[in-house]
Amino acid sequence: MPPLIGLAPLETAGDKDTLEFIRGKSDIKMVAYGGFGHPSLYSNAPPYTDTDIHAGLIVENTFASWREGLEAAFHERWRTLDADQRDIAAKRHIEAIARDRWYRALEQAKLAKPIPGKMIKYSSGRLRYYTGAIRHMILSQDHAFRRDLQKNIPDFAIKMLRRFLIKI
Repeated sequence: MPPLIGLAPLETAGDKDTLEFIRGKSDIKMVAYGGFGHPSLYSNAPPYTDTDIHAGLIVENTFASWREGLEAAFHERWRTLDADQRDIAAKRHIEAIARDRWYRALEQAKLAKPIPGKMIKYSSGRLRYYTGAIRHMILSQDHAFRRDLQKNIPDFAIKMLRRFLIKI
């Protein structure tokens, strides 16, 4: 892999809605850059300060801070890249994620008793299929599904839908 310096700037002084959006972001850039052993710099923002992993440098959103951070990454930070990479691999390895997070989530989502598949998927009856398909199309805005439906629905039904319900 060619050398890379990862830069992950995020807004830190925006309006309330922007900052709320930023708080909802994740540390995935740290996982990507640090997990591959690249020196990296991150904005002093919640996704990068409220994480359990340590990779790269956290910098303020000023020209001087980013410049100092780049200098530090180039001259000295590369010395800790292997430790950062091992830390990320240990904390974010798929086995650890599956064991610590997914298994518990699946156990909590388990139903008290099984339900038949026909309770959760559309009926194979033609009228119920089209009713469910139209509901799905309207609610999800799934364009691929819409094109597939257009190919399979009879012409008279398309004309009726165009006239009374929706644009297909």
